[in-house]
Amino acid sequence: MPDTRPGTRILEDGVCQACHNFSNRSKTNWGERSAALESVVDTVKATSTAYYNCIVPVSGGKDSHYQTYVITKLF
Repeated sequence: MPDTRPGTRILEDGVCQACHNFSNRSKTNWGERSAALESVVDTVKATSTAYYNCIVPVSGGKDSHYQTYVITKLF
C-alpha cells in the first residue's frame, strides 16, 4: 500500500476509511443539510449588528473555496 496518505485505516472489510466516507455521501440528505445551514445563516444575519456577520474558516484549498462560494453566493 502506498504511504502517500499517512494515517489511513483499513477496516475489516479491506476498504479504507476514506472510501467508506465517500460511499456514505450518497446516503446523506443534502436538502435537509442545506436547509439546516440556511437556518443558521438566517439566524446569524437576523441577530448580528456587526459589519461582518459570518466567519468561514478555510484552509485555502479547493474545498475551502467551495465553502466560501456557497456561503457568500447561495445564502
